[in-house]
Amino acid sequence: LDAANRSNPVPHLYALESTNPCFIGSTRIATHLGLIPIQSLAENGTAFLTGTDDRAHGGGSGVAYRPASPAWKTRENTPVFRLVTKHGFEVTATADHRFLTANRGYVPLCDLQPDDRLMLQSQEGAWSTNELLPNMEAFQEKTAVMGQGGDRASGHLVTRKDFAERYANLPAAWSHDLGLVLGAQVGDGWLSGSSGSPVGIVFEKADTETLEAFHTPMQEWFGAGHLHQRESVHQLTYGRLPYEFFKSLGVMEAPAQEKRVPESIWQAPREAVVGFLQGLFTADGTVNLCESKRSCSVRLASASYALLQDVQLLLSNFGIISRIHKRREAGLRSMPNGKGGSQLYSAHTDYELLIDKANRDAFLEKIGFINSEKQRKAAQFVESKARKSNHETFETSVACIEPAGLADVYDLTEPVTHSLIANGLIAHNCGEQWLGPFENCCLGSVNLAQHFGPDGQVDWEKLRQSVVLSTIFLDDVVEANAYVPAVPQLKEAAHRARRIGLGIMGLADLMYHAGIR
Repeated sequence: LDAANRSNPVPHLYALESTNPCFIGSTRIATHLGLIPIQSLAENGTAFLTGTDDRAHGGGSGVAYRPASPAWKTRENTPVFRLVTKHGFEVTATADHRFLTANRGYVPLCDLQPDDRLMLQSQEGAWSTNELLPNMEAFQEKTAVMGQGGDRASGHLVTRKDFAERYANLPAAWSHDLGLVLGAQVGDGWLSGSSGSPVGIVFEKADTETLEAFHTPMQEWFGAGHLHQRESVHQLTYGRLPYEFFKSLGVMEAPAQEKRVPESIWQAPREAVVGFLQGLFTADGTVNLCESKRSCSVRLASASYALLQDVQLLLSNFGIISRIHKRREAGLRSMPNGKGGSQLYSAHTDYELLIDKANRDAFLEKIGFINSEKQRKAAQFVESKARKSNHETFETSVACIEPAGLADVYDLTEPVTHSLIANGLIAHNCGEQWLGPFENCCLGSVNLAQHFGPDGQVDWEKLRQSVVLSTIFLDDVVEANAYVPAVPQLKEAAHRARRIGLGIMGLADLMYHAGIR
């Protein structure tokens, strides 16, 4: 950086800060170990394979995993901007970070327009192969302490004498059933350390099939628990040790509007992630069928927008694209009061994740519902269709770009395609051009394949004219670009330095026509 500043041709305008466009630390990067925050990758400093989409280097749909450099922190306390797409995918990065579009190639975040078609991950990605549960040492230490004094589980005291026997079958490895229970816990359950029943999951009273699917593995791990019968639901509750177990896996003790996918799921094996999504969609998902329009969609409702974004990202790594929209505004609603009647309650804003067409078909095939009625309802619609569902394009567009304050930012290098998959979006990795604050570089190329004569030799005069004309054109683009109105510094920086870059393309074609082999 010091050497670059010594060579800075315009030191009177600014000092160079960094060459790296970058992401905030919570951005999840597709790796062979799962979907991992880039800050964690930087702090661990370990080697990994990063996911790259085949379209990033001119191929068709598909995902490949390639060796990448360790991630690193590139800047501290730097301005960042939030890119929100119409599907709901969201990423926060520096203004100069480039994202792949179907219509304009790589475009800096600050230059993205509403009609740009951002590219999404186009195929199922990798999942972790590590079957061991995380944080088990700390959990086992707590278990040992609790075993000395017993545990009060759903009103039944487990004494020191039978504590070890009662909890002898606690899982130590990932499984489909464990993912399933975690999904139900996040969807229709609670954790409350201050409650007499710290763990609980709610089931519809009539849905004995689902209750059995979840209760059976929980009985094996934690014992029978306590099954409470209410007006229209069953409540399955457990005590302190199951509470500590779920906490160790990242299940949050949070109100409905703040729920998230547990951190452990992001690096869990595929079968556990499938189980988690099955549990969550069985708890809070529906099949919306409209016979008059011949349409069918799978939907997941939640008061937590962040939870639905988490689920959207997990689905994306299965090659399943979904959309998120607001279902209902916050306000008073009439709901059952638990006494056979109804009452007005204050309710939070509701959101809904929607999966339809080819993505619905892929969801039913790869994930599906534990509840056989929901699965049958959607599957019958698919089987009755006269033709195959419309093909997914794996593209989205810009909903908005907004300032997101200051943050430490991170990046990495993948040397073959110079790309990565960040929060489901295909993006370029670290940059090659030193830039000042808020700056971007307007790039273009001269096609050499259009600059040779009948004899196959280079038409130097035509090439000279093209270079002059292209230079003027790129400078005009700097002037004409709308930039992002909400961030006036972007336009000011572009007009201040008027950075342009003119490259070449078609060199191989030119050499072929010139007889060079």
